[in-house]
Amino acid sequence: MKMGQFKDAAVAFEKLISIYPEYPEVYYFLGETWGKLAKLHDAHYYLGIHYKKISDFKNAAVHLEKALEKMDDPEKRVKIKVMLVEIRKAKN
Repeated sequence: MKMGQFKDAAVAFEKLISIYPEYPEVYYFLGETWGKLAKLHDAHYYLGIHYKKISDFKNAAVHLEKALEKMDDPEKRVKIKVMLVEIRKAKN
């Protein structure tokens, strides 16, 4: 695939998430797509959400912590912190 196709795919997956936010697979594919585009903070963010949704809290925490390290979007930073607290509570 060419970079333009990955960008188109990212837009399509984001639209799918806005319509079907309950499907964890879409977050996985969006995370993988952002990874192909070298946007690792977004890749880890969406992979973290995917793993949280399927209750794989260990992988969710790893990805969300990596996303938090480089995330510059203040709204996503807050969401990551909230999800990490939820994950810690769910693990106990």
